[in-house]
Amino acid sequence: MRENEVTSGLWIGDMTAIPYRPTYDAVLTVNETAGHVDEDIVHRHIHMEDGGDPQTTQLDAAVKWAHKQWEQGRTLLIRSEHGINRPAYVAAGMFLAMGADGDEAIASVLRRVPGGLTNPAFKLHLVGAL
Repeated sequence: MRENEVTSGLWIGDMTAIPYRPTYDAVLTVNETAGHVDEDIVHRHIHMEDGGDPQTTQLDAAVKWAHKQWEQGRTLLIRSEHGINRPAYVAAGMFLAMGADGDEAIASVLRRVPGGLTNPAFKLHLVGAL
């Protein structure tokens, strides 16, 4: 199981991170399949591919939903198959939404998730180069 706390109340993890209360109040799954989530947890599934060019529509929807949950004080888990790339991309997108620039957003995530954001196109998108 792989789980990393990016900032207080914001976690990213892989699909083996089975969300349960009281650890998580909300879960965003950015994967091909939704996976299991306990019925008393707020859950959203947004299909995102791991490779290739960034899917800005999905990223925008994921960031908007995740940021709202986190701002409402919910402990949030963002997860995908391996918990490395897509959740880190969404978490970095949240930092952008909070006013960080692309480089700061990436650095904030990588400090807590070494080896995250392995898709170069995701990084380029975050710094505005795509």
